[in-house]
Amino acid sequence: MLHIAICEDNPIHNNRLMTLLEQLLEIPHSIKSFSNAEEFCKVLQHKDMDFDLIFMDIELGDGSGIEITGKINSLYPEVPIIFISQYLEYISEVYETEHIYFINKKAMDIYLPKALNKALKLILDPERQYLTFTWKSEKFIVPEKDILYLERQLRTTVIYTSSNKYYSAEKLIELKKRLNNWFVICHRSYLVNLKVITRLDKTFIMIGEKTIPVSRAKYEEVKKSLSTQLSK
Repeated sequence: MLHIAICEDNPIHNNRLMTLLEQLLEIPHSIKSFSNAEEFCKVLQHKDMDFDLIFMDIELGDGSGIEITGKINSLYPEVPIIFISQYLEYISEVYETEHIYFINKKAMDIYLPKALNKALKLILDPERQYLTFTWKSEKFIVPEKDILYLERQLRTTVIYTSSNKYYSAEKLIELKKRLNNWFVICHRSYLVNLKVITRLDKTFIMIGEKTIPVSRAKYEEVKKSLSTQLSK
């Protein structure tokens, strides 16, 4: 599921952008609109902000979209930003932030497909996909490709990578919602990365030298998901 935020204070432009996105997007998605800077900044204060792509108006009510983008760059550097504006005099200023496109609202029909295509290539590129979570007030951003498996231990989830391990209070099912479909729950206590398994049996999975149990109820689902992944 692709989660998109639109920060736009003009309802006409907002509706136009939403209509175009609905026409262009062919993957499951959700779109949420914000009409002022204060409203969106409240979202940024939450450590679990989960937008994958943000469209940012430069003049957002009483706030500055450029300033807000600077905050996003600092807190969520992996999230691509697309600026939208009818004021071309801001073109130089936006380059003080990290963004992937600047769309003139007058030419939205022409440039939105190009900007969206560029954003999706970044978002869907396995080399650029991340799992973001917090542990004891510290934020972590871990590349999905580095994650081997996740294990639920009592009230803590341990996230194992090729070189480290991390901790989260979130349950496996909550973390799975933010991971790609090649991550599957094979047991009530384990969520595995199908890209790195070396063997699948009816009762266990091998990841390197690590043996991970597979429950009877999950075996067929894991087998089907693995077959789908291998056929890509």
